[in-house]
Amino acid sequence: MINEAIAEFWEAWPGIRPLVEAEIKSGQYGEGTELLTELTESIGPNLEWELMPGHTATNALCLSSAADPRLRLLTQLWCAGAPVADRMWEYHPARIAVGSEVIELAGTEFDPAGATVGIDVDPFGEMLNLTIGHPDFDGLDETLQLQASFRFLDDLLGEDATERSVGSVEVYPEAVGWGIPLAELARSIELLTESATGEQWDTIEQHDTELGQSELVINRAIKRLDHLELAVLMTVSVEIPNRKDVSLADTVEDDFATILDTDGVIVSRETYDNFVVIYAYGRGTKIPEVVQLSQRHGPAVYDVVTEADPSWDAYDEMR
Repeated sequence: MINEAIAEFWEAWPGIRPLVEAEIKSGQYGEGTELLTELTESIGPNLEWELMPGHTATNALCLSSAADPRLRLLTQLWCAGAPVADRMWEYHPARIAVGSEVIELAGTEFDPAGATVGIDVDPFGEMLNLTIGHPDFDGLDETLQLQASFRFLDDLLGEDATERSVGSVEVYPEAVGWGIPLAELARSIELLTESATGEQWDTIEQHDTELGQSELVINRAIKRLDHLELAVLMTVSVEIPNRKDVSLADTVEDDFATILDTDGVIVSRETYDNFVVIYAYGRGTKIPEVVQLSQRHGPAVYDVVTEADPSWDAYDEMR
């Protein structure tokens, strides 16, 4: 159904394109954009299309998942089916950077030139936690302040760069005294991206009232956006003699990683007194081989569970 809806979109595009071009030129939107909305809703009801200035072409047609990771693969598939870009049109699976422009939300204008940003680096997450301040935020509802802040970020960085490199965002109803102008944030993100590895393991001591003390080792730098097709959570539980003897768990993890190869990634491992749980995300095609780990390693591998988790909710909870 989805592939058919995407195919129908691109089959219809040559007829819609001149209508949209005329509407952009006149500033009066009607039939062309209405058809875009209908075709987009056929692919996914929560997807959002947007017309923007292109990077190399005159116009860009962008399809946004609206920050919903479950829909981001859809926009990627949509873009993969797009025609070759030309001088008039280019196509993107997310909103692209357009620079800093005045925005309007709920009848209020916000000039990004007045925004300042405080930066707190998260070395394990390879992200920047931000405090965004603006004098025009004073007296406004926090939700509106956050909406304006994320619009600033998406316009400056593009939707994907915001998702990949920005962690938490707090708002401040005046200039951030220790911050930098919003426009300078792009360079900070560029430097972060150049140095990012996608692999930063952090150790967290945890306590469960039923299972007791555990040690969670987790890759906090891995990004869902870099593994869009890995939508199945896979957990493998291994019995161990004690927390100091994890050699069998090491062997199982190596075997697990070999099975996954490029079709999956191990994201964390949690060690209790008498067992270890290894967490990974992979393609559904790998499920039969992963399930066989319980046979290949005998009774020590006592539980293998696979379940759909397209948003990586389990990983987010561990982080």
